[in-house]
Amino acid sequence: MSSFAENEFSVRIIDLNTYHQNIQDNLHEVFKSPYNQLPMKTKPVIRIFGTTLYGQSVCLHVQDYYPYLYVKIPSIYAEQDQFIHDFITSLRNKLISYIKQQKKYNDTSIYEYCIYNYKVVKKTDFYGYHNKAETFLQIFFIQNYLVKLAAEYLSNSAILNQYFLPYESHISYLLHFLIDFNLFGMDFIHLTRDCLQFRQPLPVTSNNLTIKHQC
Repeated sequence: MSSFAENEFSVRIIDLNTYHQNIQDNLHEVFKSPYNQLPMKTKPVIRIFGTTLYGQSVCLHVQDYYPYLYVKIPSIYAEQDQFIHDFITSLRNKLISYIKQQKKYNDTSIYEYCIYNYKVVKKTDFYGYHNKAETFLQIFFIQNYLVKLAAEYLSNSAILNQYFLPYESHISYLLHFLIDFNLFGMDFIHLTRDCLQFRQPLPVTSNNLTIKHQC
């Protein structure tokens, strides 16, 4: 059951989809990839349509959540930074080569942005029996379709001439988001007010509604 707090903004999830925001013309902020520190051209945004506790219609844009998959690092390489660097570089080069062949973008600099970031995590393998956590790479991508493409390269031994089993690549971007934050359709998503920005001017329907939802 959902619980509500005075310092939260709550929206009932009726529908959601995703789109890509062009940020190259944003003059107020510079968004950089943590992976290579280059200014980003575009980023994914999740758009949630719903209603507030008071019946107001809401279109909520969720940023900074990226599609991803996991890859288990062989134990002999788990503590070797050079292997991880070579692995990510090889995967990135494969993805860039594919994107260039498709000729989808006029701006060739966008080819640099297929991988947003990666991090080393400890997870327990759920294939077979395992009694301890192992080393995985969680790799974040700029585009949704790159997850499936990366999974194909990994399972076809196209990266470092080795076979790597991709994990959670079969889970869609939006479903990953719902799972990671324990959300359900027609349930409420609760947001703290310090992470919200309202598009001005706010619609005024009554004094009570304006006071309740204005940060």
